[in-house]
Amino acid sequence: MFVPFTAGINGIVNVTALTPKRQREIKARISAEAVSVCFFKTDKSDFLCGLNDRGWMASFDWILKPENFAMIIEGMFDNKVSNHKHLQGVMNNLTKQMRCNKGNGDILDSEETAKMLMVMASVYPNFKVDEAGFINTTWHALLKELDYKHASEVLFKLLKVMKFPPPPADIIEKLKIEKLSYLMII
Repeated sequence: MFVPFTAGINGIVNVTALTPKRQREIKARISAEAVSVCFFKTDKSDFLCGLNDRGWMASFDWILKPENFAMIIEGMFDNKVSNHKHLQGVMNNLTKQMRCNKGNGDILDSEETAKMLMVMASVYPNFKVDEAGFINTTWHALLKELDYKHASEVLFKLLKVMKFPPPPADIIEKLKIEKLSYLMII
């Protein structure tokens, strides 16, 4: 039965028959793992699930066509997060400001980084903090230019909505976006 690939995918009608043609198409798509990844990416794609100007939705057979399958796996239909060109300069300035704040006493130190990691470990049971301190050292190197108060606030916001532990890049990006939103209000 074919239920594992299509069960719960928003944009695809439940497939009840695994015809010989469909079996050949699946076998031609490398592996069952690749097919699973393809359907996972399809489910996450607004465009393929019908959120487009025509309301078109990808069908099971359309997804398994070799050229379409490759485009989905390669991320052609992934949801894009883009900055408007006029906002890119503002984002770059925010990055510079975050780096120039050194010396004001609010910059994240190693102990504060450890606190943030412990909070993540308490929320995500599979997130482990190593006793040797390698994870803390790595995270601190990536986040040390941030101010602790705002970084920890952003972390708590992310913890409320993310099913998996946020990587440092998500914390940095969310902090930039919040600072940008604040500047646009002023």
